[in-house]
Amino acid sequence: IMKIISGVIMVTTTDMAPQIVKGALDGMITSLVVPVTTAITLGAVGKTKFHRKHAQLNIMVKNLGVSLSAIILGSVAWAIYPNIKNVFYQFIAVGTLCLLCVFIMPPKEAIDHNVARGQSVRAGKDHWRHR
Repeated sequence: IMKIISGVIMVTTTDMAPQIVKGALDGMITSLVVPVTTAITLGAVGKTKFHRKHAQLNIMVKNLGVSLSAIILGSVAWAIYPNIKNVFYQFIAVGTLCLLCVFIMPPKEAIDHNVARGQSVRAGKDHWRHR
């Protein structure tokens, strides 16, 4: 949702204050991507199957996505050169696709949330029992 809001701000205004908010939203999105994907992967495969290669694969896929986005965005901008403002609508489309990916994720049971937090199953049960 933050990515969609950021894209709408980028397309609709050139005022400084909304652009600062957009920059802050982009920073929050960027800082959350790696820890969230690592936690989801850890929760899905477990501690025994989560190796350094999984973390490297997550980072590699993220970098590939950034590279492909730059190529696609640059190609579209080159193709519609005189009116390149329309290229920024792609950010809204990407945000919408990311939101769709969140909705089609597997059910809660597919990810062990205690393992994803870095806790053992016993530590997680003890944590909720004492609350």
